[in-house]
Amino acid sequence: MITLKRINNLRFRMSRQLHIQACDIHRNWLWHTGGKEYYTRHYQDILEAHKWVFIVGCNNSGTTLLQKALEKCGQISVMKFEGQRHTNTLPRAYKYGFDRVWSEYAEDLHMPINNSAAILPRLVHDWISALPKPVNQVIVEKTPANLVRMDFLNKHFPHAYFIGLVRNGYAVAEGIKRRSGHSLERAAKHWKRVGELLTRNSQEVANYLEVRYEDLAENPTANIAKLAEFIGLETGAPSDVKAEAFALPTERGCIKQSIQNLNSESISRLTVAEKKSIYKHAGAMLDLYDYSTNPALQKKQSPL
Repeated sequence: MITLKRINNLRFRMSRQLHIQACDIHRNWLWHTGGKEYYTRHYQDILEAHKWVFIVGCNNSGTTLLQKALEKCGQISVMKFEGQRHTNTLPRAYKYGFDRVWSEYAEDLHMPINNSAAILPRLVHDWISALPKPVNQVIVEKTPANLVRMDFLNKHFPHAYFIGLVRNGYAVAEGIKRRSGHSLERAAKHWKRVGELLTRNSQEVANYLEVRYEDLAENPTANIAKLAEFIGLETGAPSDVKAEAFALPTERGCIKQSIQNLNSESISRLTVAEKKSIYKHAGAMLDLYDYSTNPALQKKQSPL
């Protein structure tokens, strides 16, 4: 059955793909009209000159909101879209039929640590070209699926920092089902798989800090200040970050949203049977993150 939601999702995907193709053509032109020569010679110096902060985690966890909040600190540069959208040197998590459940083909998104350094000049070219000028020392890139290639980024970006964002799996699964039309089973398995990847891959990098969506929503000023300290910013979060309404792109267009905990609203849409189904497929990870005692659990405040 073709629903209005599915039509809107298809329209959004087609519009996004056309924009990506146009930008790819433009970047290829830049690369072949001087970019290749310059970045082949200087990409290592550019990598050394910046701190690269990668926000990773499961989609529908608030990664875009977190990036927007960090941007309010100043002293950082961010791309308009996810980093994967600004380059075709990395596999993109846009496979048709797998929207928001990219962990189902995580192996295809991984970049081998060795034998992949050849793409670095082009990758640096693409990402630097996508940033507003002048480029600040700290660059914050947000692609949730980059958690699959944390080892690659950690090896080739000498000053790499990773922020892992974790949110209640019941709320995430409901959001994926509502926004993509996938079954709760697929959504729950995706959240579980992302948690497993994050737990494993975070142990392989030098600089990693995990943040809970619930803690961020409860006290955004303190948690953004903690992140600012982690990545070495001289200033913390502005005092009004909690009241700020950030512009977020969606399938329906751009919406304004402040930092707030929407778990209860999302979980309230689930039936008892649906909550049981989510636990059936993601129970081990829900237990690990202390989300399973009560499906509506607002994660206990962790000390800063």
